[in-house]
Amino acid sequence: MWGGAIARTFDATVLDSRAMRLLIIALVTLGFACTPKEAPPAEPEATEAEVTQVAEEVEVAEPADPGEAPEAAEEEGLGELPPLPGVLLGKTPELGSAPTVVVENAGADPKKKLAFALKPGTSSASVAVGLEIEAVVALFGVKSPRYTVSYDLALTTKKAKKGAFVVEVAVNQATFDEKTIGKPRRLAQIEAAAKSMKKVKGSYVLSANGVVTKLNLTLPDSEIKALKAVPGAGRTALDMVETIRWAILQLTPAFPDEPIGAGATWTVQRSLTQAGIIIHQLATYELVSAEGGTVALSVGTRQGAEEQMYQNPGMRNDLKLTVLNGTGEGTVRWRADDALPTTANVESTVVKGVRQLSDKADQAPVDSAVQTKRSATMGKL
Repeated sequence: MWGGAIARTFDATVLDSRAMRLLIIALVTLGFACTPKEAPPAEPEATEAEVTQVAEEVEVAEPADPGEAPEAAEEEGLGELPPLPGVLLGKTPELGSAPTVVVENAGADPKKKLAFALKPGTSSASVAVGLEIEAVVALFGVKSPRYTVSYDLALTTKKAKKGAFVVEVAVNQATFDEKTIGKPRRLAQIEAAAKSMKKVKGSYVLSANGVVTKLNLTLPDSEIKALKAVPGAGRTALDMVETIRWAILQLTPAFPDEPIGAGATWTVQRSLTQAGIIIHQLATYELVSAEGGTVALSVGTRQGAEEQMYQNPGMRNDLKLTVLNGTGEGTVRWRADDALPTTANVESTVVKGVRQLSDKADQAPVDSAVQTKRSATMGKL
């Protein structure tokens, strides 16, 4: 369970569906009030075409083919997105740099130093990752229904220099419950994408204190090209690769250098990439217990990002991030000799403002508010 201090820090910031709708209303109201000189949205005829492009944020298009436009929902306008409460800006180590780890409370005696001591060889784990996206794009509300894919991972550990470990990643299979998928078109996309996951290969470097670097997961270009036979499947497959990458980063705890005991809390600040965006993240950990070779942790995260241009993996359009605010929480049980937790349950919610710029002088930019919810549950095979 959560420690009291961590719970008070993070519980109030997690957004539910009602909060998302209220956020959108607030963005609309503040946007029109704060930007009197902002050009009006394009006429509906043009907007629908622009929605097709921007809605690549919500998994409706092929990497090289815009695909079909999302169905229109209730009409809602969206103006300039005002900043949400930011975190970490100007405080976080640069991308690729070592994270900043600060012990807030060393905990009770007896204390010991926590560190990974992986054994060479291959182990297996199953990660079930849920994904749900809701957005308002110009005048249209769009939503990608929640679905969960279970990835059976094979992790091969090799010892590297200076006490670090190279971990190779392969996906043995990806499965999902067909009953949770709505429309036949979406089912075909997810089914084709799930089959392609066996082609995913990658690796990362894990330091003894739990810092993940050089994380690289790829789906061969030939496989992405073959997925074009099912419109939208290529983008869905790249989303799946991104969710595996997200799970590895969020499920791997970083430990302080000094010994700690039960009840200890520490923070880890780092920069990372998430769906093409450079994110600043602050994670607060609590050591719930350390018995035998098993350590139980609780974790809460906050995320922020500076305004930036970015490109979603596999997409051809450049987008402008205007604001990002995210939260997460969960629990992890870990053994020193394993690269991934024995069990874990984490979830996150990220709200971001995205602007689709047009290269045509007579077309106004198209703004969208996007809420992405992810969850990950892990168990050893």
